[in-house]
Amino acid sequence: FKSTIVARNRADQMASEMMNVALESAYSMNDGKERDARMLEEFLISGAGIYLTSYSFDTDRQRPIPKFRAIDINRFFQTPNSTDLCGEDVDFIGDFMDIPLDEVISLYAGGSKAKAKRLREIYSDYTAYKYDAEQQLAKQNNNNLSFSVNAKNNLCRVVRICKLEARWMLEVHDYLDASYEIRDIADEPLLEAENMARQQMSLEQGVDVPLIEYERKYVRLWKYYHLSPYGHIFYEVENPYEHKNHPYVVKFYPLLDGEAWSMVNDMIDQQKMINRMIILYDFIVSASAKGVLLVPEDAIPEDMDIEDFADEWTKYNGVIKIKAKPGMQMPQQISTNMVNIGLTDMINMQVKFMQDIGGVHGAIQGKAPSSGTPSSLYQQEAMNAQLNILDYIESFMMFLQKRDFRLVQIIKQFYKEPQYIALAGKSYSEQARNYDPERIRNVDFDNQIAKSNDTASYR
Repeated sequence: FKSTIVARNRADQMASEMMNVALESAYSMNDGKERDARMLEEFLISGAGIYLTSYSFDTDRQRPIPKFRAIDINRFFQTPNSTDLCGEDVDFIGDFMDIPLDEVISLYAGGSKAKAKRLREIYSDYTAYKYDAEQQLAKQNNNNLSFSVNAKNNLCRVVRICKLEARWMLEVHDYLDASYEIRDIADEPLLEAENMARQQMSLEQGVDVPLIEYERKYVRLWKYYHLSPYGHIFYEVENPYEHKNHPYVVKFYPLLDGEAWSMVNDMIDQQKMINRMIILYDFIVSASAKGVLLVPEDAIPEDMDIEDFADEWTKYNGVIKIKAKPGMQMPQQISTNMVNIGLTDMINMQVKFMQDIGGVHGAIQGKAPSSGTPSSLYQQEAMNAQLNILDYIESFMMFLQKRDFRLVQIIKQFYKEPQYIALAGKSYSEQARNYDPERIRNVDFDNQIAKSNDTASYR
């Protein structure tokens, strides 16, 4: 699957080709295939997919690039009573990150030693990280949802918040260039001066010059904050992105009545039952006799003890000298069969329940069909299984489509210089690889998720 960028105007087809190349380049620079594969696993396990989109510095390439990074669900928060599938009723969203103190100073001190000293005071309980070889690949504790400093005190917690805040603004419509924007209330004298200049120009040249129309409105705009766990504001700015939205792309499935659950959630009870049956099976096996040797004391020769007898009994080609007496019981080995109480049938039944509930049967798993199964029936079973999980896949595709749309807006805003992009393969023309920001800046794009349709004819 991949996004295909479409210009709304047929005359802007070449611009859409350029944007397709730029988006594919950004996807490649972010190792998109690997990130999306891991995100799909997270989506199926937790029912949540969260990406943070940005335009930030990349240490490998030593330049800023459009980025998307997965956010751990345990570190994410948003408006708790949100019920809209697309998140349009969210007015408060963010996450918290744990980073070393040196990185906090690098991000927020801004070259000021006084600010660096203040940051050290805020995180006064910070202790440097000590490497422990035994915990090299140990599972990390990501369930610390407190806003306080990390429990191990070797990282500093920074809270990133995006919040819709309302204030009086100017809604401005310039009929000269057909632009529409929201401007600060302090710009009103500048707009008045511009209108007076246009009126003067109309009198001097004898032509009507369209005026700027504006009115005051109480507008809600996104504002970004970076905070310490104690409320200190490190960073505060109006929305820096032209898409005028928060940088998070979020998908909760299915968000029915405000609740989210995963694909595997419906199979938890069956998995618990299977685990219980297997544990019970193990108890029965461990409690049953398995090759127990019964040896009468009279049968043990005088020159051997019980350990020597057991060693010789289990030895290959072992020989034990016995003086048999009338009526003496010979040594014998006992192995009992387990009582069949239907555990195997119960386990098979629960596994079948899991297949029926999840809709994932043997055909889609690639298992060999039983003898005599027609190929058409096997193909039909695979198709039916795909239909059962289609809703999950389609929801995830819409999540990726929304993320790619954000990336398109970021590319339009921050790619200021013409550049040659050579990561597009052979399906794009040479002209499309030469990204021209002037040609793309005012083009209205849309995108859709397509499957294996990366051809010029399709686009």
